[in-house]
Amino acid sequence: MKAKILLLSFLGISILSNAQPLATTFEDAESTGISISKLDDTYPSAAHYEPEKGVFKERQPEFLKSYVNMHQELGKYLTQNGFNWPKTTQLFTRVYFDSSGTIDYFLINPKKANLDEGEIELYFRLLNEFIKDYKLPISASSGFAQCSPIKYVSKKKDN
Repeated sequence: MKAKILLLSFLGISILSNAQPLATTFEDAESTGISISKLDDTYPSAAHYEPEKGVFKERQPEFLKSYVNMHQELGKYLTQNGFNWPKTTQLFTRVYFDSSGTIDYFLINPKKANLDEGEIELYFRLLNEFIKDYKLPISASSGFAQCSPIKYVSKKKDN
């Protein structure tokens, strides 16, 4: 019986550790059975306006610098791979990281940017490629999450 429990535990850990990161919309996450409230319970806030309540506590400035850098690198990656925002766009994101700084989930709603279906597909394809290998240069004792508005700047002149 103990051997079965150990085997099942090992298989569960293996499956979780081999899960691919996922970038999707908030709505699609919920519709596929990914509960945002369960994610929020599992991944505490990385940064908090009262730093002692965040995962990174006194290391919060270091985390925030790496988090901002991640979004800047994502913006460059999108542009280098042919995705350009039709106009400067601000969207809300929620990113869930494992304790090592690897992205587990990246939730965003680009539909609010009035993108067509082809642009949305390209955006998510590139976003999923980016997060697959991305890792923050900071780690924690547990998984963590961070939400924020992100402004993507258009290369085109805004109207």
